[in-house]
Amino acid sequence: MSAANRRFWGILAAGIFVGVLLIQLVSRPDATGGGARFLNRTELKPGPGIVVQQGGHGVSLQASLPAASAPLRILELSLPEGFASNFRSYALAGEVSYRTPEESQGYLEAVSVSSPGAAFPVNSRTQGTGLQAPLSGHSLRRSFALPFSLPESDAVPVSLELNLVLPAGGAVELSSLQLVEGWGSRPGAWCSMEENSRFGAILGALIGLWGTLLGIGRVIWRERANGPVLASCVLWTLGGALCLLALSWACAAGQPWWIRQQFALCGVLLVALAGAFLGWAQLRLFPGEIREPSASSPVPS
Repeated sequence: MSAANRRFWGILAAGIFVGVLLIQLVSRPDATGGGARFLNRTELKPGPGIVVQQGGHGVSLQASLPAASAPLRILELSLPEGFASNFRSYALAGEVSYRTPEESQGYLEAVSVSSPGAAFPVNSRTQGTGLQAPLSGHSLRRSFALPFSLPESDAVPVSLELNLVLPAGGAVELSSLQLVEGWGSRPGAWCSMEENSRFGAILGALIGLWGTLLGIGRVIWRERANGPVLASCVLWTLGGALCLLALSWACAAGQPWWIRQQFALCGVLLVALAGAFLGWAQLRLFPGEIREPSASSPVPS
């Protein structure tokens, strides 16, 4: 590999590393919604053995479970009258730190109790990714959320119950507990979390398909595919630059984390993809490649 190629791949790797840091910086999930408030100690009914402390940002609760124990009721919360009447979604959110065995997969479970006769999803668990990642191993404070969505019905949530499940035991601390109305939405947001996720899935599938077809063409037709590769890389670079400009605008406008995350992911992905394809196609973007000595060049003795 020539010195120019080594420089190219080094710059690309450094750029990807910086891009990953940028994504982490601008898209850290937070409990945003149409209305959020910290819970206080007086409105909670803690379960048996739960240590409760009131702080400047809501309450903190500490709980521990021995191995192979039953689920632990952490708290019960009566919801105020008219809760979620202006929104179709809500969530119990906050921060969690825990210490459990690495091979264990524990979780938090919120159960929403509705008015009699109403039917809608009644529980939400941290068994997914991101804000709903499970409790496994050791973690310092990280954000979590247990969201609910109301269907088009007369369902009225009246209370919430929070349970802790640790199959192999462990210790958990919850802090900065918030009750969020309008989860996944915010007044003035360019789109909701659901719309943003749908758009991101479609865009990611299109970019993946584009890159796959381009890679297959490069393998089959080799040098004849350099033209489409170069044209695609130019388009990807321009698209990535526009996404990063839109990211700056979104940050300045105070847009929620899911919008900032989408622009950051698209911008970094498109620029990295363009760089990777350019390097793979071995296009001579950088001068100074090492060349073989010509016949007229003196050969050192």
